[in-house]
Amino acid sequence: MFQFTQFSIIGMTNAVVDLGSMNLLLVFFPTKLHALLLLYNSIAYILTMINSYILNSRITFKRNSDRTAKQKLHYIVQVVICFLVSNVVFIGGVFVTEGLFNNAWIAQNTSKLMSMVLSSLASFYLMKYYVFKKRKPESI
Repeated sequence: MFQFTQFSIIGMTNAVVDLGSMNLLLVFFPTKLHALLLLYNSIAYILTMINSYILNSRITFKRNSDRTAKQKLHYIVQVVICFLVSNVVFIGGVFVTEGLFNNAWIAQNTSKLMSMVLSSLASFYLMKYYVFKKRKPESI
């Protein structure tokens, strides 16, 4: 439970990076084009995953983090899976929320929040049980 609490606190910093970078893009380059929204979401997600790796490997999963090439490769696999989850949920959410809200910003941010929640849950379980799983001691 403590590990999930740490992950959640780091998740709050990730949310600031994720929402902040996407909304900066929307402020400077407003759009309703789904392809551009997907690009904005992708940029925000990549920045968030860099932040997530730095913090989670040093805090949440510190005990099982060896930062080897193999572990970094596992992290990249996890990022790709969660990236797909994030983008599918985000763009699907945009299609749904556009019809619910007259305000594009509200529709886009509602979709972003949905994608953040689902990709974060997937990310926690993949990091805990795949990327930073407890290693068996090597026998000599």
